[in-house]
Amino acid sequence: ACVLPLAMRRPAWTARFAVGLLILECVALRFDVFHFADRNILAEPRQMEAIRADRRAVDDYRVMDMTAASSFGYMPPDSPGLERGFRSMINSLTPMANLLWQLPSIDSVSSLGLHRRHLLYELTRNEFHEQTGTPGRRFIDVLGVRYVTAGSGMDLAHAQAIYGAPQDWSVYRNSHALPRFQLYSAARAFPTPEEAIAHWAERAVDELFIDSPGPGFSAGASGPGASTA
Repeated sequence: ACVLPLAMRRPAWTARFAVGLLILECVALRFDVFHFADRNILAEPRQMEAIRADRRAVDDYRVMDMTAASSFGYMPPDSPGLERGFRSMINSLTPMANLLWQLPSIDSVSSLGLHRRHLLYELTRNEFHEQTGTPGRRFIDVLGVRYVTAGSGMDLAHAQAIYGAPQDWSVYRNSHALPRFQLYSAARAFPTPEEAIAHWAERAVDELFIDSPGPGFSAGASGPGASTA
């Protein structure tokens, strides 16, 4: 009961003084902490022209970044190499840079939850780098990963480099990626995503795997005419 009157009698200049003190501190101590670059640093990278040449790329497919460009995001705000690092993130389509051009990415703009994405992290990279799995039936194919940013000079049987910087990075096209909308004639449910992944190799071409289904769809059940996006 005594706090409210005291608060009401607080001098009117207290708030102004506090704000002024904060501004003075920022100017005196933190003015040079942040590096401001020219707005051209956000210019659209040239490889977007190659991706947009595929008319369905933005609507039906996703990209994936396999470079180390995201590490530049941990640089101090006053680092002299920050501007170059930020541009590397733009060129590599590192999340969330892909959102500048409404380009879906499996790394940040997918329907997978964080736990599921973590489970697929090594699997998708092995499918691309080590070329494991059957083209058209791999996770990167079913999830629609058509464009991958990775190191330059990679000799891949299932992907072609369409744009890149020598000795740095390249954008590869995965021609086996499936479109966003797919039709399945059967479905099988699993109680956990780990179990669904463990049985992935035995999956039929036209079979949809569902993990953690809701009530009424028991594990191991199947049904006709399923579709997914």
